[in-house]
Amino acid sequence: MIKDMTFGNLFREMRIRNKETLRQYCLKRGLDPGNISKMERNLMPPPSSIRTLDNYLADFSFSAIDYEFLVAAAQNFHVAMVIKKLQPNIKRAIKDLRT
Repeated sequence: MIKDMTFGNLFREMRIRNKETLRQYCLKRGLDPGNISKMERNLMPPPSSIRTLDNYLADFSFSAIDYEFLVAAAQNFHVAMVIKKLQPNIKRAIKDLRT
């Protein structure tokens, strides 16, 4: 069972289900293990491009629902980052509206 439904945790679970170590996965695809490890630990954002996301997930076997969930998790990460960046401006705007 995945403890946290973040993109990184879901991605790691799919890679493990595919019986690939992190290094095997990266070597096969010419990716940097350090960056993929950071992504799996949610220290780096998932790919923002659907094309890149498709390349990352190409060899995994999963249902259409799993795919949609992974895409949604990636998009939610990016939306959360935008909200986090805008949060000081939103708080300021709310404060200005109250005065």
